[in-house]
Amino acid sequence: MKLSGISTLAPRDEGEVSSAKTQVPYNYADLPYCQPPSSPSAAASLGSKLQGGGPSLLPYAITARTDVECKRLCQTELSVREVRKLRSLVAAEYRVHYSLDSLPSVMSTTLGTGASAVSYALRGFPVGFLAPPSLTGLAAPSTAIYNHVRFTIRYHEDAAAFEGLRVVGFETTPFSINHRAAEGDLGDPEAALSTCAPGAPAQNDPANFMLLPGEGALTVLFT
Repeated sequence: MKLSGISTLAPRDEGEVSSAKTQVPYNYADLPYCQPPSSPSAAASLGSKLQGGGPSLLPYAITARTDVECKRLCQTELSVREVRKLRSLVAAEYRVHYSLDSLPSVMSTTLGTGASAVSYALRGFPVGFLAPPSLTGLAAPSTAIYNHVRFTIRYHEDAAAFEGLRVVGFETTPFSINHRAAEGDLGDPEAALSTCAPGAPAQNDPANFMLLPGEGALTVLFT
């Protein structure tokens, strides 16, 4: 696997949004996420979509040896139907799967604390989670979605043995953030964000989760 210059980030071929609880995977491009200018999945057959198949590029560009902090991806107006769909995906524990140069993404997590803590990796990351009242301060559990993803890419280079870089690790860390502009309108693509900026990395703050409404549409900024 080589990464030279700019590499393409794409979901796994075998079903980019899937759940161990159901037998129905989804194509990433068929869900209300940011889309590339032209998605190859649009021409996929119905059978391919039902099986979660068909290539589908993502709207990310990865540049070798270049760190990027909190880049805007798109601002999306989710319809009532799309909000309901995302809520059902979270309830069914669907996970989003990316791949970089054919290497699948993993999410690191830790079970337990102190000396007994065990760290392990899981494929993909959840669409979202159910936030309990103890975290949000609300009267009932609320559904939150992940709208910011941090990529950690590990690579190896050996000029004497091969050209370019070889990707050896691809980790995703998801965040749920109700983004706000530092000044001006959040819809302005040039407006700086107070919730995520160079020198102020994204955080999962229970007071600022991106919560889905009980009923109604929603504007979400993906970063």
